[in-house]
Amino acid sequence: MRVSLTFLITLQTLNPQIKLYQINTLQLQAGKENCLSLLTLDKRETKYYVAVYSQQRCLLAPQLVLKEKLTGLMEQFKGFLVRKDFRETDLVNQFQVLRSEFTLLKKVEEVDL
Repeated sequence: MRVSLTFLITLQTLNPQIKLYQINTLQLQAGKENCLSLLTLDKRETKYYVAVYSQQRCLLAPQLVLKEKLTGLMEQFKGFLVRKDFRETDLVNQFQVLRSEFTLLKKVEEVDL
């Protein structure tokens, strides 16, 4: 994350006319689907960053979840797609679908971590 922010700060310093946008990564992965969106946080796949979305509406706010709790979430949201680590995700399509969800930032300091 620090490398990305450093890059954005440098980019904005060099050219203040460049527009920067932000979106939650889990929302980007989910798109408009009913979806349990996961990002793996460790090599052994024991911790995940998780959120649940239904038609772009957040049903479960992004949070850290251990593997043991993940099964319960999958059962709670049975029938929802499970998208993990952007596998089989068409990013170009997701960017187009969620265009209205991106937030324009005036300064890099506004990034919501």
